[in-house]
Amino acid sequence: MKKYHIDSYGEVDATSMRPLKPKVKLTCDNVMISASEHAVRNFLHFPFSAGLRSTTTASQCEAERPAYMHETLWKKWLDYCKAESRGSLTAEERGLLNLLQGYPDVMDCCRSWENADARREVFILHALNHWYKTRSVVLLHDTLLREAKQQKARGKKSVKRKKVEKGKNTDSAKAESCSSDDSDGDENYELRDRGFGKTRVLVMLPMRNIAYRYVTTMIKILRAKPDDCPRFSTFNDDFTELAEAQDPTFSRRPRDYQRQFAGNIDDSFCIGLRVEPSRVRVYAHPLSSDIIICSPLGLRRRLERNGDALVSLSSIEVCLIDEAHVLFMQNWQHVASVLQLLNKRPRDTTYGLSDLRRVYAWALAGHSGRHRQTIMSSNLTNATLLATFRTFINNSGRVLLQRREERGTLQQVMIPVRQHFLRFDPGNSAESCDDSRFDFFTQKVFPKKISPLISRDVRTIIFVPSYFDYVRLRNYMAREHRDSFAAICEYTSLRQQRKSLGQFTDLERPLLLVTERFYFFRRYFVKHAETIIFYSPPVFPEFYVSLVSRLVATSPNAFSLVLFCRYDSHELNRLVGTSRAKQLLEREAEAYSFVTN
Repeated sequence: MKKYHIDSYGEVDATSMRPLKPKVKLTCDNVMISASEHAVRNFLHFPFSAGLRSTTTASQCEAERPAYMHETLWKKWLDYCKAESRGSLTAEERGLLNLLQGYPDVMDCCRSWENADARREVFILHALNHWYKTRSVVLLHDTLLREAKQQKARGKKSVKRKKVEKGKNTDSAKAESCSSDDSDGDENYELRDRGFGKTRVLVMLPMRNIAYRYVTTMIKILRAKPDDCPRFSTFNDDFTELAEAQDPTFSRRPRDYQRQFAGNIDDSFCIGLRVEPSRVRVYAHPLSSDIIICSPLGLRRRLERNGDALVSLSSIEVCLIDEAHVLFMQNWQHVASVLQLLNKRPRDTTYGLSDLRRVYAWALAGHSGRHRQTIMSSNLTNATLLATFRTFINNSGRVLLQRREERGTLQQVMIPVRQHFLRFDPGNSAESCDDSRFDFFTQKVFPKKISPLISRDVRTIIFVPSYFDYVRLRNYMAREHRDSFAAICEYTSLRQQRKSLGQFTDLERPLLLVTERFYFFRRYFVKHAETIIFYSPPVFPEFYVSLVSRLVATSPNAFSLVLFCRYDSHELNRLVGTSRAKQLLEREAEAYSFVTN
């Protein structure tokens, strides 16, 4: 019997990821691939292969059904493409799908607004293909067990007939009966095809509007009708935005904000999906669900109310974390906490468990985490996301996809304003970076740069990406400059937000402390600001462009200042470009200035 990856058992691929230099340059020529040794040998396919030429053309690849793709699902996919007027898979999409089928851990940092829909379709296609393949194995094993049971019943009848016809004694009859019992299919067949629970796929998403797109796309790919899906109307009401809840100023927000926050943006939800070939049962109980779609916060709240979902989490084989950059802006600790709960052996062995005779041997041994594929997709590369990704342990290895060259957004600033970049020494380790940055800011930047501006009533914004740094700076300001600053963060009440912005605009308090998370979710444009200080490079480079472009360009005090160190390389690359960031980090000079035309 053919065994899929889920039946493999071997050593963990603990080798470090190394960057590759692919010779094949197609649509993904700006993609830098880093992979562990096992992934390089087995799972890098065209066009992500390293130094390998494809033997087939792109058009041939797109027309043929991949060998790993379930035939029924592929037919449904072609029907979906025709109905949605979608073209065939591009070389990059096909390469990503091929890569996922090897089941290594994948971190995709090449997501963007342009390819977001295509990425979602590829991930759903991979999840459904995994469901189809594992379902086929389970059905085949059920057939074998049913036939073995029937054969056993026929054997018992044959023994009784022989006993009557030949007049055998009781002992020999018992011996034959025992030998017949040993022919039980459960003992003669190694039919292990499941984990402790039924759920195989976990999808973590930041908001309900994204979950709605996932479920509706899944239903369309399966060619199911929403009316045939139980409780879909309830799901539609729960995951779409009410007309009275719409923000009247939403249409005036930036385009990226409208794309991200259109629809229901509630961040607490957890729904189970029971997949069938022709429909999807929404709101299924976690113990009977094939796929769980949730937010990390919603799943944690569900577990606090009832821990039965832990059985489902113990059997996860594919974990997808999409739009990880949004989850990072919400609270990455929720994601880390959920990941720690995955693939643990259930403590309660009486409720919701599968037939233990058919549970994988490595699951019984407590090694389920080695056989879980984790997929992370993000618009950007971040040290926190990379650190989480490197903690995953997968027998199939790891693959990191990120942009080889960043162009930077510095040239997109629309006004001729001075833009300064100031480098500081972070010390010998990343742990000391926060303290070094704070000391550099309070001892050098604030006395020399900010204090003179406050004394001249120059409106100045201090933009802080990290909430913990914000709290530290706020406490420092409260001790040293209590009457000169106002502070706004994501936890500030609406009333206090208006008060602080009013004080800043009226020059009652010329210094405004703002967190990047507040700006991400609210996107308020502070008027009349003349100077902006970035405590560290912003995570999202477009925020730098929008904030600097709104400074009062006619003011002689108009300038921006960014503090950075070598541990800010990812953010600096997106801000000034890869080649320029390398110069800023390696040259002896610590201060750099730019002026855009």
